[in-house]
Amino acid sequence: MAQGNDDFEELFEKLNSIEKREREELEQQLPPGRREPSPPPRRAREEEPEQPALRYAKRKRVGRRGHVFTALLYALIVVGVSVILSVIAIAGISDYFGIYKTEREVTLELRADTPADQVADLLEAQGIIKLPFLFNFYLGQKELSPIYQAGTYVLNANMSYSEILSSMSVQSRDFSVVTVTFPEGLNAVQIANLLEKNNVCSADDFIKEIQTGTYNYDFLPAETLDNGRYYRLEGYLFPDTYEFYEGENVSSVVKKFLDNFDRRVETQHYTRMEELGWTVDDVVKLASIVEKESSGSAQMPVVSSVFHNRLNNPDTFPTLDSDVTIFYVNDYIKPNFTTPNQELYDSYNTYRCHGLPVGPITNPGIQAIEAVLYPESTGYYFFVTDDEGNYYYAATSAEHDANVAKAEAVGGAHGTSDLAEDEIGE
Repeated sequence: MAQGNDDFEELFEKLNSIEKREREELEQQLPPGRREPSPPPRRAREEEPEQPALRYAKRKRVGRRGHVFTALLYALIVVGVSVILSVIAIAGISDYFGIYKTEREVTLELRADTPADQVADLLEAQGIIKLPFLFNFYLGQKELSPIYQAGTYVLNANMSYSEILSSMSVQSRDFSVVTVTFPEGLNAVQIANLLEKNNVCSADDFIKEIQTGTYNYDFLPAETLDNGRYYRLEGYLFPDTYEFYEGENVSSVVKKFLDNFDRRVETQHYTRMEELGWTVDDVVKLASIVEKESSGSAQMPVVSSVFHNRLNNPDTFPTLDSDVTIFYVNDYIKPNFTTPNQELYDSYNTYRCHGLPVGPITNPGIQAIEAVLYPESTGYYFFVTDDEGNYYYAATSAEHDANVAKAEAVGGAHGTSDLAEDEIGE
């Protein structure tokens, strides 16, 4: 920095010297009468007052430094803007042509009420494009006004803009909507068969998806799904009437069931679960049994009370003794094994396992769920039904035995603790 100051001082001295010579030469050219008197001789450098010269030099130095700083700032701004524009240009080229993008199959679902100007945002959310404004600009420049049909599109994250539009155009021609109703109490296998019957997807693909698919919902923590149950999403495929597309992507099909469960089980239900000290999975397990054991919503709170009373008295009633859990094992689990898996069978069989089974046995509706959350207050520990749909409740084993005789007289007897030992399962 000291060297820089010396250089500036030397420069200013040279400028002063040049200015003095020019003034002297100009005076020599003037007539004698017009010449200005010569200035008094200057004192030696060491005798000259320093302050005025220093002030003058400082003003000059500050001014020049200011110009240098302004120039540097301007240069930095130009370089910065150039870098930013270069990055945007590179990103735009990559997004436009689909280069430097990872290959990954992505499902994009458009509903009937999805605005066209939001499609670019949905594509960005799914990781298919990165610059929605550029995608919309591309459509404008090409004077394209695509009509997006509602449906499920299978795209790839490495597609170019033209490939995205072309693929969506081709797929939209093949959409055919079907409406399918799933009654309360169907299990995963029955749902899969109904989907295949309506050309939505194959039953095998659906079962594979509920066994291996990954879905992020608060009500489906990993410890719930990986606790040894046979059908992982059993109980959460919410019964309702749905619209699907023929040949719809199977993960989209499963997601519709789970989204509906998420909507229908609301805050007040979760609050009640906390009051009872029950998990979502506990509620769904018992609701699946109540759904199958009840002939209608009117019986559900009373049937639920029987199981609640047993669960609250585990020393006297360690098992729930529900017939429908055995039917589920025999009809929908055992056929899938060539070598018996007795541990798995017993984990569902409520004549063998203590308390709730390892997983739900059906997909219950909201009325069964609410019956579990708000059971009737009763003293019953048994119930039995006859073939005409009559229910007989009892508080003691003796009362229950009498009710079983009544039910058999009408025809059939099903309920709690009414199976012979050889019917319970091995």
